[in-house]
Amino acid sequence: MSRLQGVSDGPAKLCKMMGLPDRDKSVLKTARDALERSFSVVHVQHGANGRVVSKDISHLNPGAADQHEWEWGGLIGFSAKVNEMIASVRLDPES
Repeated sequence: MSRLQGVSDGPAKLCKMMGLPDRDKSVLKTARDALERSFSVVHVQHGANGRVVSKDISHLNPGAADQHEWEWGGLIGFSAKVNEMIASVRLDPES
């Protein structure tokens, strides 16, 4: 979303990304308001000692050195697992 901030058609692009109507004035206002806010993305997990560890991964950079950042906090891996499971169910003649 940070790349959409300050872009003239950023609110419309945000609407399209979210599957929302990009010509509705109230929806565009909400998108514009969202892009004016500051935000961060934080990955949270249990460390080896059982304590909770958090890390700012707001850039969500696919080229980042930190695996948590380039995997979007595990979302990419989770999506791949779900996709594999759905594909296996559809291909399984027993289901």
